[in-house]
Amino acid sequence: DEARSRFTKPTRLECMMQDHPKVLGPDARVGFVSLPVQSFSPVKNSIEGGQGKAKAGLRPQCALSGEMDVYGLAGERLAEL
Repeated sequence: DEARSRFTKPTRLECMMQDHPKVLGPDARVGFVSLPVQSFSPVKNSIEGGQGKAKAGLRPQCALSGEMDVYGLAGERLAEL
């Protein structure tokens, strides 16, 4: 709405994980892991929405692309053996 106090459709709230270390004490041990993009494949769009994103050159992030990423990454790991 105009006051930006209501959501127009169901939505999800996300926390900013990169802000978490800021609330920790100075002696806290904090690290990170960097993974290939296929390791993180959110499934948050409908198949139709994913098609639109793919046509725009973006990652679809739908059920079909999520499954494809899982199998693709497993295939890469098997090829490394």
